[in-house]
Amino acid sequence: MPEAPGIYMDLNQHRNAMQVPETRIYRYSGSLNFATSLFFRRSLYEAVGLDKMPLSSPSPSKGGGSKASYSPVSQNGGKANNGQLVEASSMFKILILDFSMLGHIDVAGCRTLSDLSKELKVRGARLLLASPVDRVYDTLVHSMALSEGPFEIFPTLHDCVEYANACRTA
Repeated sequence: MPEAPGIYMDLNQHRNAMQVPETRIYRYSGSLNFATSLFFRRSLYEAVGLDKMPLSSPSPSKGGGSKASYSPVSQNGGKANNGQLVEASSMFKILILDFSMLGHIDVAGCRTLSDLSKELKVRGARLLLASPVDRVYDTLVHSMALSEGPFEIFPTLHDCVEYANACRTA
């Protein structure tokens, strides 16, 4: 909200809310585990338009298929927007996942985040995680010790947005 820095509202519900440039924020509530990871990916892709975002580098060579280009909700046969131009408003460089409402994450959920981070990197974007509760933070840190991630984790959503703005202007 322009009149209240540090307050982040849904653009569809508040007409005064402004989009953070080149950044998308997605708040997920519930749990992220083996049973909910596909739902999480689908809802994320729909909310931020990730399935319409083109790959910034050439597709992987034959023989070594990559999980990073997998899009569970792609409606265009896996091609980057069927050769059409993507609207500038749908492009972003940073995706922030607000985990303030995430109650639980398991190793499969951490793997989903790792895959998402790799996919974003291929598309020229970054993944940042904001506001995880204690047990979610602990699981993310432990999963990094088990070779998932690395995850960029911030204590508050505002800290994460400020970091994203600094990265964007640097």
